[in-house]
Amino acid sequence: MNTDEILSFYRLKSTNPQSWNRDVVDLEFNYPESEKIADNLDLLKRLIDHETSTKTIQDPKNNNKLNTEDPLGFRPSVLDELIDNEVIDDTRDDKKLDYLISSYRFKPDLFLKNVHPNLSASEMEQGLSYLEHNVKTKNKDLRLLIESEFLVYIKSKNSLDRIFKQFDNMKLISNENVKGGKQAAVDYLKNLIEETMARSNELLKPVLEEARTESALKHTLEYIQKNSIIFDLPKSLRNSIQKNDYSSFISDYIVAKESKERLMDDGEVSGILLRVWDQVELLVSNFRELLWDQLVGVHLDDIDEKSINYTNYNHEQSAFLNLINKLLEIGVEDSPIMGFLECQFANLSRDILSEANSNHLTLLIRSQKRLKQNYTQTEELLSEVLANNGLNFLTSQLKHESITYNHYDIDLKRLDLPLVNSMWEQIEEYIGFLTNFLNHELLLFVSICQYFKNGNYQKQIAKTHLVDRIPQNSKAHVQLTESDMLRINMMIEKLIYDVCGCLNLFFKSNDETLTDLTDPNLREQLIDKDLQYTGVTSDFGFIPCFSNAVSALKYLNRFQNNLLDVFARLYQQSESWGLRPDVLDQLNLTNLKINGRIISGVLAYLINDVKEFYKLENWQTSTMRQGCTLMPLMVHLYYNNVIRDLKNVVFAVTPHENTFQVIERQLLNSFQLLVENLLKKGLYDSQTNSSEQDFFQKSNEYKLITLTNLIKLKSSVFVDAIKLYDSLFNRQLYDDNLEIFVKLDNLELTLFQNYTLLGNPIITKIVNKGIDRKDWQTEQPPKDVSSYAHHLLNFLTLVKTKLLRLDIPEPLANRILDYFHDYSTKKILDSFNRIHEFSTYGLYQCCCDLDYLQRQMSAHLTSEGKSRFRVIYDTIISPKIDVAHVKDSVSEIVSRYS
Repeated sequence: MNTDEILSFYRLKSTNPQSWNRDVVDLEFNYPESEKIADNLDLLKRLIDHETSTKTIQDPKNNNKLNTEDPLGFRPSVLDELIDNEVIDDTRDDKKLDYLISSYRFKPDLFLKNVHPNLSASEMEQGLSYLEHNVKTKNKDLRLLIESEFLVYIKSKNSLDRIFKQFDNMKLISNENVKGGKQAAVDYLKNLIEETMARSNELLKPVLEEARTESALKHTLEYIQKNSIIFDLPKSLRNSIQKNDYSSFISDYIVAKESKERLMDDGEVSGILLRVWDQVELLVSNFRELLWDQLVGVHLDDIDEKSINYTNYNHEQSAFLNLINKLLEIGVEDSPIMGFLECQFANLSRDILSEANSNHLTLLIRSQKRLKQNYTQTEELLSEVLANNGLNFLTSQLKHESITYNHYDIDLKRLDLPLVNSMWEQIEEYIGFLTNFLNHELLLFVSICQYFKNGNYQKQIAKTHLVDRIPQNSKAHVQLTESDMLRINMMIEKLIYDVCGCLNLFFKSNDETLTDLTDPNLREQLIDKDLQYTGVTSDFGFIPCFSNAVSALKYLNRFQNNLLDVFARLYQQSESWGLRPDVLDQLNLTNLKINGRIISGVLAYLINDVKEFYKLENWQTSTMRQGCTLMPLMVHLYYNNVIRDLKNVVFAVTPHENTFQVIERQLLNSFQLLVENLLKKGLYDSQTNSSEQDFFQKSNEYKLITLTNLIKLKSSVFVDAIKLYDSLFNRQLYDDNLEIFVKLDNLELTLFQNYTLLGNPIITKIVNKGIDRKDWQTEQPPKDVSSYAHHLLNFLTLVKTKLLRLDIPEPLANRILDYFHDYSTKKILDSFNRIHEFSTYGLYQCCCDLDYLQRQMSAHLTSEGKSRFRVIYDTIISPKIDVAHVKDSVSEIVSRYS
């Protein structure tokens, strides 16, 4: 553009017009009506658009071209960034005008939010420097343009205004050829000037708007730079989250929040700052949710048990305390303390109901089913059962003649079958889980609760001045309310009740209901269900079938001691926890119920054991055992262990008198059942015919051995067991006149009679046959003792030999011999009473036989036996001959056998 073009456009002769006549080229205003004046104004438009002729688009409102460059200099095109960020669909989208700096709709806040959302303060300063440099360059060009071109236009306009005034004051003569005359000419000129000014303003408006926009943007950037702490916060918070630097996150947020509150107090909060702060609050909200998730994700197992006393606890080393502190610092609506405790309570409740009642019990029940499937009460399995149970373990001890037995030093796995041991292990794991829960998880949970309830937490955060950084809306959550205290106590009590409920149901169950404990519905029904118990082993599901009282006492005593230790600890501390008395009563009641069920179960297996003892009899006697088998010593050791271990179980609590009565009744009953089954064993194994040969065969010896064992049990083993019970339980059960001893005496007599019964026919046959066949009317003097006498003494000698060979104790052996000798005298007397005729030498023979038998049987002749011999002498011999003379006559024969 040059001066000639300007002068030509404005019809001027000089760029500094002073005179209308001198400086105006043509004052005639009769321009053709068809001429478009706007066509002559392209010059100024070209001057304005010269600098914006590249990378522009059309402005739909004023048909101007808009600049799409990034005014901050970070990107070549704003439109590309908007399309990439899905803010606009394409370049035709009308929303783009909000982001173009040369647009009349340009909005700085939207521009920064969607085009540059992640700029830091330093990057903002860089963009501001770029914008300032660009503005200075534009201003310089604009100033040069105004100086070189626009001032000419202003001067020309001033001249035109003066000319218009002069023209308006002129006294023009109306001209008929000029339509409208002077007024029409003035109006035409006025309209022409107004049109020219409007067009000029329209051409300059984009430039001015851009200048205003740049000024607003500059002001905005200065505001951002001044409050860079807030505007830079979103990016800073994101970086802290990525680095897991939660401390920096909270400290940055608190500093920025304080700065924002100062701005609000000063009334300097702008819309863009509030929008940035909305992003900050969104990040903080997400961060708060993250902290909540981490807090509820903390499990008690993650907390160091050694730090159970939190009086001087280091919060930085405690994950859950650190999380609670951070939540309080950033501000929360709900109490993070109660939230954490509620979450831990829910986890612990789930552990009890899920892990204990589902996982552990499922394995336990599976072990029980496997046990029942593999072991059945069949004769084929009896040998295997007896070879591995606790009864035979006692036998194995005695095989080495070891009669000293330390009942505390036992490998429990040797007391039961392998699958029984497996179930014991599952039971131990289940009870161990509940015990450990009370001893560890519950106490740890309570200690944490007490840390907050006792004010130790509040004191700790006061020392570290953390409480000063907590916002006002969160400070209410630092102190626990009265309802919070009650809720905490309720949670503790509920956990104790749940564990007690699990223990009660487990020890309450029988073989059938044990499987129902894993079903929540059936489990609820069992709580109030009154189970009927008959005292058999199947009534006690907590003791594996095929086990025994020795083993059960070892395991259950250990289980109960562990529970007692935990209960005692809970009982001691519960008062300081502020729990209701009902909780203490529940602990005592649970302990009593478990103790009672253990005692009942052990007694049931005691009865079951004694019924099986006879199956261990091997009929091997020994002089070291006084002619008995292993049975009496084995029974002695069995009762010794059972009574000693039972004492530990009974006195684990304060026993009731009824408990002692039940134990004593079952103990005495077990003696009778044991003996009855031993008798059945002896009689069963010795079933024979009543012949002489059968009496001396080995099978008939079982009765004699059983009788020996019975006497030993009655006179020694059972007496020692009762006295041991009296000593340990501080009772006075023993009495010689106990009904059990009367019953045992009767059983002993029955067995004695059963054994000797087979010998009676033999004696009867020898005596009757021998005496009946003898010729008592002979006329020949006696030459020897009659054969029946030899046969009778031979039988009695065989009996004695057998007794000696079996090592039968002397009292019993003499008792048996006395009986057979006495029975022999009865039969001799009966037989001679049937003989009515005796010759003289027949009486000599009778006297010889009687003298011989009396001398040979004298050691075992009772007074009744001797009396019977005298009766024969007095009734048969004396009335007819001189007895003294006859004895003297046959003395030589009798003396041969002296």
